[in-house]
Amino acid sequence: MRSKIFYRNPEQIFNLCSRIFFLLFLVIFPLILDIEVINAASMIPANNAHSQSGVGKCVWAGKLPCMDGRSFSTDGPLPDLQTLPPFDLRLVTSSANGTRVLRFSNSVANTGEGPVDLRGDLDPKDNSIEVTQYILGSDEVVEKHSVGEFIYQPDHGHYHWKGFSLYEIWSVRPGGILEEVVASSDKVGFCLMDSSRVDEDWLHENTIRTVDTTQRAGYGECTWKRQGITVGWVDTYRSNIPGQSISVSDFPNGIYALRSTVNPDGIIYEMDQSNNSAVVFFTLKDNELTVHGEQYPIVPFQKWKNRSQEKIHLQNYSPEY
Repeated sequence: MRSKIFYRNPEQIFNLCSRIFFLLFLVIFPLILDIEVINAASMIPANNAHSQSGVGKCVWAGKLPCMDGRSFSTDGPLPDLQTLPPFDLRLVTSSANGTRVLRFSNSVANTGEGPVDLRGDLDPKDNSIEVTQYILGSDEVVEKHSVGEFIYQPDHGHYHWKGFSLYEIWSVRPGGILEEVVASSDKVGFCLMDSSRVDEDWLHENTIRTVDTTQRAGYGECTWKRQGITVGWVDTYRSNIPGQSISVSDFPNGIYALRSTVNPDGIIYEMDQSNNSAVVFFTLKDNELTVHGEQYPIVPFQKWKNRSQEKIHLQNYSPEY
């Protein structure tokens, strides 16, 4: 019996092996798929990061490119930094050399359960100011975390926390899909403070949890000792402030998207980083600026008259001029 199997036709042996491998594939491949699905699901941080720790992965948020970031486990109430769509967009053209910059205002709301509370500690050796984020309970400090440093900004006359926001201009594919970054700011430092209460209508449309909007403002000064944003409050940087602009001098005519992201490096401990970016669409045509808001301008067709044939034709809309 052994010799009969040993001297079997090579073609038969090949067919037998093929069938065995195929059967193994049918058994093992579904198991691999299950593992991959579980891993993919575990990459998405929960909206409430209190129950999750470690490194959060990329989260797709509508038509915005997804953002990498950490989610944090803590025993205290965390803030939730949420960027509002940039507003007050203005195209400023230099009369001297024709250069163009896009200026804009930017607002960041705290829609979490606890304040953003940053406190500085002066090092007398080199006068650097290390920053600690305090996680505050109802009547006590629950946790402390080192989150970088405060830097003095002479243009503003006060101290900023480094890297609070990042501004980018993206090219846009038809339908409003952001394609690639064509210009960006350096990471912008902010002096964190309560500028105004968050708008109730905006909260209703853009948050999934109930946000306390009754708290009094707790951060009204830009000192190196303490800065922050109270729950239910907004910090706003107006378009006339240094740093609130991006050069668009070399941009061809077309539709673009201005994207603002708060806490881009994921350093500040917060509840949810999937809502840290907001976008506004705009059109540049020569030296004219048209702002479309959060929605991509849907213009399905353009009509024009073909004079040679005296017929009306339809052309699919294109973002390029």
